[in-house]
Amino acid sequence: MQPMKKRRRNRLFSLVLALSMVITMFVPLTASAESPLGNFSGDYSIEGDAVIANIVYGNNHVISDTYAETFVFEADLSFLDGGTGGLLFNAKSPTDPGADWCALHIGSGSVRLFCEGNYADTKNGLNEIVGIPSGASEPYELRLEVTQTAIIVSVDGTEVINKAYSGLEGGYVGFTTYSSKARFENIQFT
Repeated sequence: MQPMKKRRRNRLFSLVLALSMVITMFVPLTASAESPLGNFSGDYSIEGDAVIANIVYGNNHVISDTYAETFVFEADLSFLDGGTGGLLFNAKSPTDPGADWCALHIGSGSVRLFCEGNYADTKNGLNEIVGIPSGASEPYELRLEVTQTAIIVSVDGTEVINKAYSGLEGGYVGFTTYSSKARFENIQFT
């Protein structure tokens, strides 16, 4: 049998360890000090200045605490497993987008700009699908510009979508993957 003093020390250590595990479950990790997007929620990891969206079945939304109405969002995208992902914007909440969000996706040889949930807009037709530009390859240089009157998408420096659109109200930005693991780096947000 262990002396009473040693058992107390072991119990105290176990209690501190358990509390630290519980706290880290609820406190979002902080991106590198260089990241223009701040803190994130979702299933991800940070490697230097890169954000890695981990593979999950279905959608994985890695959402920052940055809220924006008009912006330019740029990042280089490389797939580590799978092949569908991109930039997330207009998310309703930084921790739980529910079904309300918009995305610029790369996947299956195409570029897609679309919204889901209450933001799905059949009236104004925000569901644009075009081919990936000839010669474009990983890492894909993605550029998403949202103004008060248009959404402009470029891949590897080639403009592929320029959609007149004024239906967005603003929301949180981040990254998204679908059954894929992806690396986002060289992140710029203005």
